[in-house]
Amino acid sequence: MAEQARISISEYLSKDILDEDYLKGYSYFWRMEFVLGTCRVDARQRFVTTPTIFQKIYSLAIITFVVFGYYQIVQYNNRTNISRHDEIYLKIFLLGGVLYYSVLVVHSRFMRNRQNAEFHVKLSHCDRHLRSNYRDAAYYLIRANNLRVMTVLLVFLCPLLLLSLTRDITLMIGAIAVIISQTTALVESVHCTSIMRSFTLRMRLVYYIIMYHLKFIQNYVNLKEEPFIMEDRILKKLGSIKHTDFIEISLDVYLKDIFAAFSRYQDNYRFEILVFRSKCIIAVVTVFRMVLFSFQNKMQDFSGLIVMVTLVSLEIFGIFFFYAELFQWEVSRVKVSTVNVMSFYPSGPLRDKAKNIFDLIENSPPNFSVYGIWQMRAYTFISLLSTITWFLITVLQFEFL
Repeated sequence: MAEQARISISEYLSKDILDEDYLKGYSYFWRMEFVLGTCRVDARQRFVTTPTIFQKIYSLAIITFVVFGYYQIVQYNNRTNISRHDEIYLKIFLLGGVLYYSVLVVHSRFMRNRQNAEFHVKLSHCDRHLRSNYRDAAYYLIRANNLRVMTVLLVFLCPLLLLSLTRDITLMIGAIAVIISQTTALVESVHCTSIMRSFTLRMRLVYYIIMYHLKFIQNYVNLKEEPFIMEDRILKKLGSIKHTDFIEISLDVYLKDIFAAFSRYQDNYRFEILVFRSKCIIAVVTVFRMVLFSFQNKMQDFSGLIVMVTLVSLEIFGIFFFYAELFQWEVSRVKVSTVNVMSFYPSGPLRDKAKNIFDLIENSPPNFSVYGIWQMRAYTFISLLSTITWFLITVLQFEFL
């Protein structure tokens, strides 16, 4: 009896072991988030678990330092000669920044810990339905993209950090606090984008498997009819794609697991997206007002201003909305390809498989919804820019009319 229990425990633990290549793909973000105190999971020895108590204490210490740094900025500006109106704008920006940072860290580190770990286990297990060449290609492209993103981010942040060290102690502490808070928001948004990009890549692999089968049965002429982003690079990394993959791989089961993982991803990140959009609107308006005030009064010291404006701009013009729209486009391409399969096979297991995929997309479309308020599509980003533009025009009208 004891032996059976030990075997069952071993089998249970083995289900939680992640592929090493999968862990390498996201290790760059996890290391950066570990330093910033916002890593959602504790990944080590091919296991993903919830953050430890020491990691949570470290996060609280980082929050305390950032709050103290923002307080130093307020104290410094109280000694400068700025108008009451602009002082209010500055305090709104600082208060919004520190509140957003605190909420982001608390939500990332202290809430939904078990759900975040289960998400990565679920997503890693989904890929086991595919052949090794599909998994290797997906993990390589994810890892290469994440490495490029983190390299650019570090190259950009190092000069800013060195610039902050040249100031006096009060401004140095405040500048480092701003860099930490803005970098945390930026890394979290880029990490969220990277996961969305990985879902887009997986949907494209499904599309390739179906279309190469259709190409073999001469129901589809050329895969290059619709050239798409990174098409050549993905196909080159995949190598040979067999037309029998559609027959041998349980694509309907794989797609069902992918949509289940996407639902977990939505639950874990939709609060962050909601807060991020609100923060973007407030930050852009306040920073724009500060820049306008600086030019009107011919201020010479722009170092702290450049740090805030540049990092906030990078956050806003992220590519999450682009990949959210691209994911929906890939889903629609898969849906259309299943119709082509059903039109060729009047009956049989391949038609049933294609019909299962079609029904899954038709009945349970994978839309990223933020608490039912809006969906993450390209038009959402356009509406965000419209709202921000309206605010900026209003500010200019009060200044010059």
